[in-house]
Amino acid sequence: MKLPIILIPKTGTTTIATSLEIPESLPKGSTVYLQNVVTDLILGLDKIDILEYYANDLRKNGFKVGIITLNPLKLDKLIKNSNYLNRSDVTVCFNINLSGFNVFPSKQDVEKLIVTNKNYNLMGMSIFSSGGAKIKDSIDYIKGLNLSYVVFGSSNIENVKNNFNNLNRLI
Repeated sequence: MKLPIILIPKTGTTTIATSLEIPESLPKGSTVYLQNVVTDLILGLDKIDILEYYANDLRKNGFKVGIITLNPLKLDKLIKNSNYLNRSDVTVCFNINLSGFNVFPSKQDVEKLIVTNKNYNLMGMSIFSSGGAKIKDSIDYIKGLNLSYVVFGSSNIENVKNNFNNLNRLI
């Protein structure tokens, strides 16, 4: 299914028309994530209205809003001023891990965001520091954070199985 989204910048001089591909088999109520490269470009352009249109159209079609970013503090500032994004059906996904690997602007700043967030869901990614920290230490660290979800990945299926088993065992 193509989910139509019409994006109109605040200047009103240009209309950007695009469509979002969502598999027909995706159940209503699922979360659809906007990839960080798109999110962070929108943040850099300071065009929160584009994210608001994205969120609004997803909701109209029965889906929850997911936003992936490498700049969670800037996104949080914009979300707090948005009636469309500052809601409990929104999930923001960002890097957080024990070693601070690829956590921007800093591990300490992102930890403060996690403590102070009250309105939307938080999802931690890159939780194993791309192999830069011990699995048990990483899991212990993540368990101490107030995250709604975590996600991890690997290019090696054996690593995925081992990490999944460790998560199940240690949580």
